[in-house]
Amino acid sequence: MNIHHLPNEFIRYSSQLEAVPHVMEEPEIRGTAGGVAGARALFGEPPILVWNGDIIVEPPVGALLAAAGVGLALAVASRPTGSGTVGLDATGAVVRLRGERFGDEVAGGDYVGVAAMGARVLEMLPERGCLVGDVALPLLRAGERIATVRVAGEWVDIGTLDAYRRANAEWLLRTVKPGA
Repeated sequence: MNIHHLPNEFIRYSSQLEAVPHVMEEPEIRGTAGGVAGARALFGEPPILVWNGDIIVEPPVGALLAAAGVGLALAVASRPTGSGTVGLDATGAVVRLRGERFGDEVAGGDYVGVAAMGARVLEMLPERGCLVGDVALPLLRAGERIATVRVAGEWVDIGTLDAYRRANAEWLLRTVKPGA
């Protein structure tokens, strides 16, 4: 677990979990790619799974790891063609990212903040940088393929206070019985 904000609170809380994660404190934010690069020595054999901490989703982990191979695979929720944060070709590879196009788009999607990285991508990660801007886009510009795996069901990005509030309210509505 890579942390920056309130490190002592995360360490205290995580030490009470059944499966205690390795906690790495980042005094200076390094970005997703940089954070993973800083933890490379702790990983077993690739591919590895990277999951943004503010994402609630049930991704197909096995399929993501298999799709990554030595490269990169993104978990994607389906959207209509031309919409969402990514565009996909007929094979499910990324062909649109951050407004740049790399092929013919037949479906849209949203990258849901969960990815798998193979050995080649792990080796090329910058010490500071963004997974999308500093890794995925350069790969696409070089003609590399980025695989995707579809996520079935809902996903939530709780990256803002309002989204966090809504996610908690929705959870309460699903789990608390009226009159309880």
